[in-house]
Amino acid sequence: MLYCWFLVVVLVSSCENYATWTSGTMRGVNCTVAMEYYDAPGAWNISVQAQDSTPTVATSIDAATMTYGTLYAFQLTKATITFTSSGAGTNNVNVSNDPQVLNNTGNGYFGNINVTGYELSNGVDTIGAGNFTINATNDAKGVSIGTNTHIPSATLSRNNTQDLYVWVDVPSGISNGTYVTNSSTQWIVEAYT
Repeated sequence: MLYCWFLVVVLVSSCENYATWTSGTMRGVNCTVAMEYYDAPGAWNISVQAQDSTPTVATSIDAATMTYGTLYAFQLTKATITFTSSGAGTNNVNVSNDPQVLNNTGNGYFGNINVTGYELSNGVDTIGAGNFTINATNDAKGVSIGTNTHIPSATLSRNNTQDLYVWVDVPSGISNGTYVTNSSTQWIVEAYT
């Protein structure tokens, strides 16, 4: 009886007899390996081992190398930020639906995360982007949001997430309500190597 398995860690693998490659004491196998999007990029060594009933183990003599490319992709899991009811002129108000979570949906490493913010308006009053701050930890307000603001200590490694925390200094004299950006000035979160 002949069994085959892979020496790489994979979620799903299957091997089947491939008669075209079988001759004498040589057994041909055709195998499929399913890889995950977050598997490490680079060169992967591919070989097959088989064990018979004695149990003798044989390793394929034509091991190959496959290159798995780098995929840079991430997702911001929330599209809005929400603040608890705070009066005008209140400073250091933390977002009530924090953390804002960046999810690495690829296998590349992002060493830097930046955000560009724009003013928010309820149609009458506005809150400037500079009234907002962001940080990678929940222990301090962080940096003031402007154009292409670098978030210190924020990185996004393969198969991981990065939490972001937002605060606002609510300007004096504005009304309560829902504040939004206009359609041409959406906030931008960028991650890059």
